[in-house]
Amino acid sequence: MTFAPDVFSSSVFAAVFARAARLLQPDALALANANADSAEKVWTWAEANFSKSNGAGYQPTSHEDLGNIAAAELLLLTRDAKFDTVERE
Repeated sequence: MTFAPDVFSSSVFAAVFARAARLLQPDALALANANADSAEKVWTWAEANFSKSNGAGYQPTSHEDLGNIAAAELLLLTRDAKFDTVERE
């Protein structure tokens, strides 16, 4: 059984795989790099498709919160300023 991608699940995936990549770096560099690459690709897809999905049945705040968590994890992993999107109050 397969499922269509959605922005909610993609944001969760990006956050989990970015954190896993960070934790794996010292001991399993190849796996860490594969996880980091996957996390970045999925985060980019989720960001590009959020407005097209009209929330895909999820509350927008859920995606925004998860998107911010994913961006924070990717920022910690890569130090790339493009992930510095977490809203500050």
